[in-house]
Amino acid sequence: QEWISQKIIEVSCLVSYKKHLWVGTHGSGLYRLTTDLKQYEKPLSLKQSKIITTLYSPDTSKLYIGTMHHGGFIIKNQELLQHLNAEQGLSNNHVKSFLVDQWGGLWIGTSGGGLQKYVGSHFKHMTRKNGIHGDFVYSVYKDQQEQLWLGTENGFQKQTDTGWVYFDQHHQFSNTKVKCFYESPEGTMWVGTDGKGLIQVAQDTAGQDSLIFYTTKDGLSSNWIRDIIYHPVENRIYIATLGGGLTIAQRAIVDSSVQIQFKKLKDPNMPARINQMALDQKGRIWLATDNEGLLYWINEIQAPAGNENLASTRIRSLTFGQKHLWIGTATKGLFEVNTHSEYLRVTPKSWNTQLTSSNIYQVLLSQDSTLWIGSEKGLDKITNPTGKEVQINHFGYNDGFTGLETCQNAVFEDSLGRIYFGTISGLEIYSDKEVEISADPPKIQLKDVLLFYQPISKANHESFSYD
Repeated sequence: QEWISQKIIEVSCLVSYKKHLWVGTHGSGLYRLTTDLKQYEKPLSLKQSKIITTLYSPDTSKLYIGTMHHGGFIIKNQELLQHLNAEQGLSNNHVKSFLVDQWGGLWIGTSGGGLQKYVGSHFKHMTRKNGIHGDFVYSVYKDQQEQLWLGTENGFQKQTDTGWVYFDQHHQFSNTKVKCFYESPEGTMWVGTDGKGLIQVAQDTAGQDSLIFYTTKDGLSSNWIRDIIYHPVENRIYIATLGGGLTIAQRAIVDSSVQIQFKKLKDPNMPARINQMALDQKGRIWLATDNEGLLYWINEIQAPAGNENLASTRIRSLTFGQKHLWIGTATKGLFEVNTHSEYLRVTPKSWNTQLTSSNIYQVLLSQDSTLWIGSEKGLDKITNPTGKEVQINHFGYNDGFTGLETCQNAVFEDSLGRIYFGTISGLEIYSDKEVEISADPPKIQLKDVLLFYQPISKANHESFSYD
């Protein structure tokens, strides 16, 4: 009678899960009844999903919920584990049925989209629906407080414990691409932009963030910033630009106050356009240039042997690891330099032809010594990149990497091993802990054995001689 008074009349499905009776309704969402069946409650929010089409719990660990218009939900330990919808590759958001097979594969029946099999994904996809103020994620960073910073075509934002904080038109800053972040050892956040120079994020006396802008009027060599790194031995910041080469930034005391001073590095061989930098163990700053190959700075511009192989292509990405500098190019795939060797030489990788694309936008060597390469066709994951037995796996749209085309150097790994990839369609977050591996052995049935492509039952055994 209480349900009728609340106009909860049409019950579509029932299931027992975690000693409760779960009730799906047509129009009033999901309910959970207590064990004595006298009280009911709304257990969790399902993103305005009012029409529950199916409930399925094949074991005691998970509950699968199908909805009309909002896809499917997976519950584990009475908490929302995953939301499956068209953004993750589901053919239709109207889910009618679930089935977990003996291999652990999840089969999803839809209304209008047919049958699909879902085996899990390593990737979590974030877009405007998750609060990102833009489609293109040009830069990714996590600061010392584990706050996530994103740069888009509409400024930048950071994720705090209470939600997103946006730096846009309210900070006299919008419709500008943000290409890089850097946090100094004392916790100052620096932001590199396209056309508006360098930004220092500072806090006022009330604890509110404020922006301090530095441009060519303040000594920057260019307002188009591509990368920022800190040199601990020299205690100064290097800034890579498009059109102005390298600029250094240092604190100086002027009229009893601390100020930031900028100075352009002057060298006749200094490239004007620098896409990224990397600092090695000997204090050399390696430079990825547009048309002058791979160079490095240590009091003067120098080039390693074999650099002529790179002079005609744009170098986009650099990353260090395992005594090697990895170099991503726009047309020739991946190269490397052994920076521990006295003889520095650029060499191409022999397995370049196995990469999905030679047009590389991102390169990252993760904490487990796996090399990640982003291109316009998704991701290549290279296991054991310096060994003889190299394994290459590709992640594209059908593998859960729905952003597909990556953005230049928009990649970052946090302290927990999660990797963030900026794409032209939002942010992809990779974690190898997201996919559960079943310990149950697969059930296999041998149906036949072929000998020279013919069933053994039809083979002429007498024509063979045996030892």
